[in-house]
Amino acid sequence: MVKSHNSKEFWNEFRRSIGGRCKIPCTVDGNNGDDKNASLFHDKYHELYNSVPYNETEMDHIKADINTQIDINGVCPSITPDCVSRAISRMKARKSDGVSGHSSDHLLNATPKLHTHLALLFSSMLIHGAVPTDMTISTLVPIPKNRRKSLNDSNNYRAIALSSLLGKTLDHILLLQYSDHLFTSDLQYGFKKCHSTTQCTFILKEVVQYYLNNDSHVNVVLLDASRAFDRVNYTKLFRLLMKRQLCPVITRFLLRMYTNQTIRVRWGACISPLTPISNGVKQGGVLSPILFTIYMDELLLRLKSSSFGCHIGNIFCGALGYADDTVLLAPSLASLDAMLQVCEQYAVEYNVQFNSTNSKHLLFGHRSCNPTISFIGEAIMNVHTDTHLGNVIGNQSDTEIITQCIQKFICQANSVKSHFKHVHPDVLYRIFKTMCMSLYG
Repeated sequence: MVKSHNSKEFWNEFRRSIGGRCKIPCTVDGNNGDDKNASLFHDKYHELYNSVPYNETEMDHIKADINTQIDINGVCPSITPDCVSRAISRMKARKSDGVSGHSSDHLLNATPKLHTHLALLFSSMLIHGAVPTDMTISTLVPIPKNRRKSLNDSNNYRAIALSSLLGKTLDHILLLQYSDHLFTSDLQYGFKKCHSTTQCTFILKEVVQYYLNNDSHVNVVLLDASRAFDRVNYTKLFRLLMKRQLCPVITRFLLRMYTNQTIRVRWGACISPLTPISNGVKQGGVLSPILFTIYMDELLLRLKSSSFGCHIGNIFCGALGYADDTVLLAPSLASLDAMLQVCEQYAVEYNVQFNSTNSKHLLFGHRSCNPTISFIGEAIMNVHTDTHLGNVIGNQSDTEIITQCIQKFICQANSVKSHFKHVHPDVLYRIFKTMCMSLYG
């Protein structure tokens, strides 16, 4: 496979050789059997995805406003076969929909005639605001967060979602046609082309260095949000989409899809009953990360308009976001306190659950003591170094980064040597370059 340059088969064989997917346990939280475990996770996810129910009256007002916009504008989007073809080409191979048993390969390898039929289908769905039931169903499959921890503890699982392939295709189409309405500010780095976690941390460090070079202190607070993706309030989300003047026909379709969502859990051979949900971005949706960044971007825009926080010239750089990870930068405690008050107000309005205990405060510059910062009624821990988006920051961050890189390299090299000591040197060299010599970022 190495000589034939068949990269896909090479890495498939690599995954099989290291054990592939782990087997699911028979017992979770004392429940024994696939049916009971499926029911256990069904109840957990039902509670989570109905923890922030939207206001029915407000939702009725939003629906009325959208219908009024449709009556005034009278413009309906047109979806062409070429747009369908481009959307399908963006899909990953061998992805299941979790409902009908179809795979993304069926779309990727289909005749171009299918693109014409899908273009007509999608156009009709948008014109009439009709959402097929299959597009509203997501199948959640719990997988371990950490294989080294107990697989019998339900808290050590997160869910991946299998959703409609046609729904994903339509999401890609909307991203292609309405990217100018589904944008976020320059302060948001999450799920953007040509943006990365490393870039976000780099900007943070440059802002801190600018202030230190000008003999100023910098207070940095890393805010932790709990299950932010799953607590999105629908009325707030669609008001933001209307504020961005997204086509009302598209907004109506997305609203009906979101308010009619159902989920079920698959554990082994058992599938739980469907349950409706009333909060959180759509599970398994391609558009979901973008909608979430729009939701969180409102906080960054509020912080910018408050005028508090660090500035370089006239450029505001007092808050940076990567999806649900938000960092605040302020030259004074008074400024930082004002920014935290903005965050508290936003949290109340938008049902975002910030966690003071897991948030961190770093002080850059020389001071005799570390001040106590209060957020949502609790003190934020003062630390000298911490991790921001997987990158170490702090006064001794350069030394910490070098130490971590050396330790990580040694660990990965020993792991490769242990698992693949009997393979051909050419194969071992390729695995070593990929697993141990990552130069991303």
